[in-house]
Amino acid sequence: MTYVTQIGLENYGRFRGEHALALGPNVYGVVAQTVADERRSNWQGKSTLLNAVAHALFGWHDFPSEDGWISYDEGRGRLVVKTSDGWSYARERVRGKSTPLVVDGPKGRLAGDAAQIEIGRIVGLDEQDFFATCFFRQKSMSRFVLMDPSERMRVVNGWLGLERGERCVSNARLRLAKAVERLRKITDRVAFQQQLVDRAKPIAELEADVVSAYEVWQKAKAEEANAYRYERAERFAELNQAGERERAKYDAHLAEKSGGRHALVAEAAKAEEAEGEVRGALAAAEVAARGEFGGECPVSGRACPVAAEINAGSAEARARCQALEPKFAKLSSARRQVTIELTKWRSVRRSRLLSYWRLESLKLRALEVLPDHRWALANPPKELPHEQTALAEHAQAIRNLDAAKDAAAELERLKAERAEAERAVELARSASKAYAAGQRLVAEQGLKKIEDGANALLAEAGVELAVKMQWAREGKELAAQCAECGFPFPKSQKVKACERCAAARGPKLIEKMLVELSDRSGAAEDLGGMATMLSASAWLRDRRGAAWGSAFLDEPVGACDGHNRRAVVGYVAGLLRGRLGFEQAFLVAHTRDALDALPARVTIVGDGKWSRFEGV
Repeated sequence: MTYVTQIGLENYGRFRGEHALALGPNVYGVVAQTVADERRSNWQGKSTLLNAVAHALFGWHDFPSEDGWISYDEGRGRLVVKTSDGWSYARERVRGKSTPLVVDGPKGRLAGDAAQIEIGRIVGLDEQDFFATCFFRQKSMSRFVLMDPSERMRVVNGWLGLERGERCVSNARLRLAKAVERLRKITDRVAFQQQLVDRAKPIAELEADVVSAYEVWQKAKAEEANAYRYERAERFAELNQAGERERAKYDAHLAEKSGGRHALVAEAAKAEEAEGEVRGALAAAEVAARGEFGGECPVSGRACPVAAEINAGSAEARARCQALEPKFAKLSSARRQVTIELTKWRSVRRSRLLSYWRLESLKLRALEVLPDHRWALANPPKELPHEQTALAEHAQAIRNLDAAKDAAAELERLKAERAEAERAVELARSASKAYAAGQRLVAEQGLKKIEDGANALLAEAGVELAVKMQWAREGKELAAQCAECGFPFPKSQKVKACERCAAARGPKLIEKMLVELSDRSGAAEDLGGMATMLSASAWLRDRRGAAWGSAFLDEPVGACDGHNRRAVVGYVAGLLRGRLGFEQAFLVAHTRDALDALPARVTIVGDGKWSRFEGV
């Protein structure tokens, strides 16, 4: 176990200058006196000495400000606490500056947050546990008995470590509330989906509608094809009739124009013959009219005897050419006109033939497509819905069927989800109940051990006093909120179940930590509080596995008479180093007779302003 071996103070409160107090594993009574009056002990620094240990370890003090612990008119202060395991804990401050923490020991020097973490590891207690198990401030023991039950419950929650349990209970209730809310939503969806399914036709009827719509569609499709064939057949008949009419017109035209054609052919032949005769005469005249003969024979080179006759024939030939040219032009124009008329007639004939051939081609294609056109003409379509309308109705019937099936499947899925949600609610409800019951069981068992320990301490000390501790009790009214999900109940006492999770409304649980004493007086409150706190200290230190072995008790029995003070202090001195397992203890008292039974003593002597250690 670790205990304090030295307390060093420099300009700390009433301890101006440097002061060092060497300590060992013993039970010390801390007393004070003044130089002028040995009976005067108040305001000399007894509590300041004990508080210095808590200040060094956890930074706690009861001075009004951070600069307040520095001695008046001094610029800096320092405190050092050394322990038996080789560690020292120091805090030093210059006025207006920070107060750094420095820890020295087997692992070297640490400062700041790392040092504070290491203190928690070495001591084995956090600040709250330290004050609950090892450091009992003035009137804190009786205050435990006198404090408000709700505040006392918070203290005991810290002892028992119920904060985590409370979080577990809160989380379990939150999960239950969420599960119940989810179940409610799913149930609403199931009801809505059930209405959709109930309003829809049965699936068997919808399947019959699909089959019926399909049959109507197929019939409409067949009739649509029949109507198409009928329309094509009518068209074929029209084309056939048009072809026949065109053919008749062609035949009539040929018959009408056949005579004219022969006349045009004969006229063309006659014009061509006349043109040919004139062309020949014109050509001969042109040959004869070319140039004038010079009179020299081209063969013998002698003068031609008939040169004058030859030259007279050329002039005549030129006269004939001039006479034949207008006639030739007129005949050529007439022939061209006849040829044009003949070409027009042939063009009309070709156009008529092409039209006739196209009609014949259409008739042939129609015959290929509608070989049964006579049957189609003999079977006109019935008055049925349009094929696309019937197809749309069939598709709608399928969609209705699919929607009904989807709705039924969704309903089944939601029912399965609801069943799963109901299981989740039951599981969350069981967890909430288990956590709450476990929390209460842990609290009641812990309090029972502390109560039994306190009563054993009082009995062994010969004090006729008993302590009874109660965690919670049931009231006469019904609960204000659901114990399972935390949902608030209305003020009316007629509501018997939670509207959120349907849990039964039980009696109101008054969660107040009650401490009852078999007798009531100032001394009873001091003794009962001390016994309870020491019992809780032993139980809590054992539960935490703490290695800290120093206890500090400031005026634990201030309200007791002399007899009870001596009896209790003597008993507690042995108890602290015995069953409670402390290596070292400090007890502050105003009267020396209360500390006569203790094996060691720390005396503080003051002059009314400053104090010092005089003896150990």
